[in-house]
This record gives sequence, C-alpha cells and structure tokens, in this order.
Amino acid sequence: ITCGVSDGVSSWIAVGYNNTDGGVILNSLDGTCWVNANTGNNLEYVNAVAYGLSSDGTSLWVAGGLDNSGTSVLIYSSSGTNWQTAEGACLGSGSIYSIAYGLSSNDESIWVAGGNEKLLYSDDGVSWENIIDPPGFTSNTVINSLAFGLSDNGTSTLFVAGTQGSAGTSMLYFSTNGTCWENCSGSDFGTYGYVFGIAYGKDSNND
Repeated sequence: ITCGVSDGVSSWIAVGYNNTDGGVILNSLDGTCWVNANTGNNLEYVNAVAYGLSSDGTSLWVAGGLDNSGTSVLIYSSSGTNWQTAEGACLGSGSIYSIAYGLSSNDESIWVAGGNEKLLYSDDGVSWENIIDPPGFTSNTVINSLAFGLSDNGTSTLFVAGTQGSAGTSMLYFSTNGTCWENCSGSDFGTYGYVFGIAYGKDSNND
C-alpha cells in the first residue's frame, strides 16, 4: 500500500490478488473508501507498488507482479486509476516482488524493481533496463524487498535490497545510484532465511 499526490489530490493505492480476478489494484482518495482501478492488463498477481516522480517531475505510481502468461510485468500510472504497461526491460519468467523510488548519488530520480532472478532500474518509471549480474546475485536470487534512504552521515543516498538466494541463503545489498550494487557486511540472514521487508527512518533525535 502506498500514498501519493497527483494534481494536488492525494491517492492511496493497494495491490494484491484474488481467486476470481487475479491481480487487483484498488484506489482511494481518503484511505477509507476504495474502488477498483483500471489496469487494462491481464495480471495474475500484483505484488508491489511504489510512488515517486517521473523524469519530468510529474507524479507516478509503479506496480509490479506477474501476468497471465507467467511473465514479469511492470505497470505505471500518473493518476493511480488508469494503468499502462512499462517498456524496455527483458522481464522474463517469474514475478516482480519489490519496487522502490529514490534519488541517485547525483540527485536524479531513479526507480528500482526486483523479483525472481532480476533487478531493474529506470529514470522515469516508464522505460526500464536490466541490471546485469550484480555482485553476489545468482540465477536463483529473488529480490523480495527494496527501500531507499540515506547513509549514516545523512548526506549520501542509499538503496538497500533484501534477497533470498540459492539454498535459501539471504543477504542485504546496497547501492548509491540504484544500478551498481555491493554486499552489505554482516547481513547474512542464515540458511533458509528470508528478507521480507526493509524500512528507513530517523529517530526522535533526528539521527
């Protein structure tokens, strides 16, 4: 679930699945009353959604999951109600499980999406490219979670990804620009461990 603003109007977006319709996207203006959004896509599952900005500064929601053919899919919307299929990425089989929006190290907008054996990036949320062979990623790596925040000195931007690798070995990875990734030290969740969520924030002392 995420919330954003388009043309001065706040919108909530929730994504998921049911046995009748497959992938479902709901939209709400206040978070209490919800309606189905028009996806225009044959979606089997919708597992992730994020809000951010396109390259021209306009509001954008991006959602991801699996279509009815078993292929990963990314879709986007500037309103939260009407959705279009994203372009460019060789998504292949398996689902999208995580999406994050943030800023690269040179303060430009960047989107990152992860899933089964794939990690992708985009500067506008519409056209996507594959990140080829991130260090430590194998053919069995699943990117379950992504988050954006700041490094410990509060001046550098940072993306963090959580994975499930071969034999269930889970690790955390970080990137300052969303495209070049490194292993986080001490982040091994152990054999058959899973990373399902990551969040960034500041404490009451603003640390």
